Formats: sequence, structure tokens, C-alpha cells
Amino acid sequence: MKAIRPKGILPQRHLKKNHKNPSDKINTYEKKKIYE
Repeated sequence: MKAIRPKGILPQRHLKKNHKNPSDKINTYEKKKIYE
């Protein structure tokens, strides 16, 4: 791991990949709540 790289690129990619499903589930859940 290179500490020279900006801390915004790697963490964001990891967060997006790891939290893609959870965030989608939360979004659908919230949307259902709003629609209902």
C-alpha cells in the first residue's frame, strides 16, 4: 500500500464495492416505506 496515493480514491472504491448491496437494500426499503 502506498501512502502517497490520495486517501479518497481507494477508500471510496472499497466502500462502494462493499456497501453497494447494503445501500441498495436500504434504498429499496426506504423507497417502499415512502411509496407505501
